[in-house]
Amino acid sequence: MPNSAMHVYALHDGTKSSERKVAAVVAALKLKDIHVSCVSKLGRNSLRPASWDACLVFLSRGYLRLVDAGGDEEGGNDARALFEASTASCVPKVFVALEATLPTQLPGVVGERLGSPMTIALHQDPEHVELERVIRLQRPRSAFRGACKRVVARNRLVLLEAKPAASAPPVPATGIVASEFRARVQRIASALDISSEGGHLADVVERALKTLRVRCGADTLFCERVAKLERHLGLAAA
Repeated sequence: MPNSAMHVYALHDGTKSSERKVAAVVAALKLKDIHVSCVSKLGRNSLRPASWDACLVFLSRGYLRLVDAGGDEEGGNDARALFEASTASCVPKVFVALEATLPTQLPGVVGERLGSPMTIALHQDPEHVELERVIRLQRPRSAFRGACKRVVARNRLVLLEAKPAASAPPVPATGIVASEFRARVQRIASALDISSEGGHLADVVERALKTLRVRCGADTLFCERVAKLERHLGLAAA
């Protein structure tokens, strides 16, 4: 069954360098029936969830500075307003880094809103197959079922440019497979005498959090919830 068309909007710092990089990504995604519209100003109802399947936030040092500066820099007010409206909206977000040297912990307003997003390297994906997959995961009716796969569909920091290749290939940050997650959750369930048979991993983790009275924010990733439970129980990660 062919993939259906998707419509996403994109934010970036508006510099010529970023525009060239973004244009290349937009052209590649259009061939995959993912249509990207770049938005520079926040208009009335322009970011309505019903209008978009996802939002691409193209990150660069210039974008971080622009959003952080706000009214102190030309275009800052529009950039911050768009960013804050986008992160507050229920439209799924995919964060794309235009520079390989961006810090893991993003600074300023962007860092406060995003924390440390998960990362995936696109330098090994020249045809943008993985980027297409991540974007398509954002549509609820086509997203995979299962807790570990929902983790993959959460906020992603995508690297378009890589540092010089090392002697050994890098290990993807999302390399945890379903069987490893299931084993870790089952250990937690056994320690708390919670049944894990026939239930989704996410449901088991939620029951464990309530049993231990451990609080997690709505945006806390599934892998972080599992790690938090392991720390409270004194279990080493598998």
